[in-house]
Amino acid sequence: MNPVVPSNIMAKSIFVLFGLISFVLGTCPQNAAEYGDQAECVYPIDAAATYSTSKLLCQQLGGEIISIRSVFENVLAASQAQTAIAGASQSYIGVIKNSNGTWTYADGRPLTYTNWAAGHPLANKTCAVLSSTTYSWMSVVCTESHTFVCSLPNQNCTDGWEYYDGNCYYFFNQQVTDKSSRYSVGQAESACQKMNAHLASIHSDDEYTFLKKQIATNLPANTCQYEQAIVGLTCGGQYAWYDSSPVDYYKGKGCNSVYTVSAHILRICELP
Repeated sequence: MNPVVPSNIMAKSIFVLFGLISFVLGTCPQNAAEYGDQAECVYPIDAAATYSTSKLLCQQLGGEIISIRSVFENVLAASQAQTAIAGASQSYIGVIKNSNGTWTYADGRPLTYTNWAAGHPLANKTCAVLSSTTYSWMSVVCTESHTFVCSLPNQNCTDGWEYYDGNCYYFFNQQVTDKSSRYSVGQAESACQKMNAHLASIHSDDEYTFLKKQIATNLPANTCQYEQAIVGLTCGGQYAWYDSSPVDYYKGKGCNSVYTVSAHILRICELP
């Protein structure tokens, strides 16, 4: 029986080589605000730290430093900081300046929303803080100590789905019990759509690393079955993801429409 996908979550999916699945119910801790549209807990931390330490502490709490993607999320984060942090605060958020001079989210994805204060970002600053009084962003030196805002998962993934960074993933045949399956990309996408999902799109090194860890098998490392999965990248003259997300990250050496991995191939589904 196919697992039931939560109706409030859209889905993506990919094919892999290993079978895992579980999900931990998230509930927002005290002093955190629930943001239902993103299935997250916006959690300001009333402690001062550098950017790198702030990011690490958010990860240790089971989340990430917040990547603000809309005016609604920005207002919620700033207003919650007013409540949770004593006095006017300037809190680190997951917005950084890369070595090429481009400002992105902490995971490398392009910014979809900004709210810079007048005169910002400054050329010699590489991190960003959110003001709890003006709700605007200011650029700062990453080694300065500031409070910070974490984003924690508050999402109900159905049994059989694995949570990571705001998405749910389904790994089909992860233990390689089925050694006779053969899928084309189109067949894999069709199977995922039956679960209200798509073949997965990958948009950062962190997401790539997470997925790669899940698809490693106990087969010899020199075999093609060791670490392979079908993802939703199509190549009909131009690269595109099945879920229509931008092709802003690419790790491959080519693109093929049919994958035959000797005796088996597996599937993962992802819920954003």
